[in-house]
Amino acid sequence: MFQFFRSRKVLKPASPVRVPTPAKATIPPEGVTLEIAETATLKSKLIIAGEGHVITIGAGSRVCGSIRLKGRNHHITIGQDVDLNDHITMRGRDNRITIGNKVAIGGDMTITGNGKSIDIGNGTVARDTYILCHEEQYVRIGRACLFSRNVEIRTTDAHALICRETGERLNPSQPIEIGDHVWLGVGVLVSKGAKIAEDNVVGAKSFVAKPFLESGTVIAGVPAKVVKRGVTWQRDTREKYDPDELDGWRALAIPLSLSLYLSSGLLPFVV
Repeated sequence: MFQFFRSRKVLKPASPVRVPTPAKATIPPEGVTLEIAETATLKSKLIIAGEGHVITIGAGSRVCGSIRLKGRNHHITIGQDVDLNDHITMRGRDNRITIGNKVAIGGDMTITGNGKSIDIGNGTVARDTYILCHEEQYVRIGRACLFSRNVEIRTTDAHALICRETGERLNPSQPIEIGDHVWLGVGVLVSKGAKIAEDNVVGAKSFVAKPFLESGTVIAGVPAKVVKRGVTWQRDTREKYDPDELDGWRALAIPLSLSLYLSSGLLPFVV
């Protein structure tokens, strides 16, 4: 069951409200609606400016860090049994962050602009990851992924590289897509335009800036390239594995949108 809190007033963007104490209180900060399951905990520091924001937290989830919302109609949807210790910043309007069930994530997530999104699938673990979603793009991260420390994912270089002869920008922003069951090693940088197919490994300190559409590979280097094929990976370490258990990660195959309905206790309306 969710508890619904709605504010009576709408703040102007120039007058942010700061809430350093746990946000699951009788009166939420103005400009935001909190939809928090009874067994969920919201301890994030909330800094809210604008109106129409919605934060939804599923059962058993624990949300810490900070959430800064400026603009209009930002939505953060967090699934069931999530451990989130992140610094979230959203500026603009109509932006969205969706986190699936049984996710553990920490670091920073920043969205600036209008109508952009970050989606993180069920069972993904990313304890120290910086995600920048900028310039009308999106970031999609699949299910059962594992990201090591100091990982950076960004849809933009944040500054323009320009051809002097034509005046054309040479480094436009592009979306990023990471498939299910992808392991990113220490210090990996996933840059604009990257696509990583499911069941892949990216070696430490690699720079990924183009599509890799083949599964079952090791990708490594600066810039990254395929260095090994015919592999998969597991979170535990043993001398040998039964081939029948190597695809156990596929059990997290409930679509992200459906899993969030299930965790909230609601049922999707199907036409």
